[in-house]
Amino acid sequence: LSTGNYNPLSAKVYTDVSFFSAKNEIANDIIKLFHSLLTSSATNSALETLFMAPKQIKPKIIELIQNEMNHQQEGYIILKANALVDSEIIEWLYQASQKGVKIDLIIRGICCLKPQVKGLSENIRVY
Repeated sequence: LSTGNYNPLSAKVYTDVSFFSAKNEIANDIIKLFHSLLTSSATNSALETLFMAPKQIKPKIIELIQNEMNHQQEGYIILKANALVDSEIIEWLYQASQKGVKIDLIIRGICCLKPQVKGLSENIRVY
């Protein structure tokens, strides 16, 4: 599973990532995903390990942020995204920071979150 085509001309601007796994659960999800793409069927809700935008990814990101909030100072979040503009996710990240969770965001484009604001986002760094 990969995010790009490894084009040498765009490699200076974009990062392509590949993921290899021998886990049956992931392989089964990939099979379901490609089947849904080929048949135009909506089987994304049946995926077990992968989360598809737009319906599945936001609730899963919020769930993962909440999980790290339960760990407070021991919690850690690293999130890589093209952009961070969703106000609800930003609010959850602020709440996690206020609970002591350390957060590193790698955002390629626009980022509407304000990092390093005392009392709000002092535990958040944006790269």
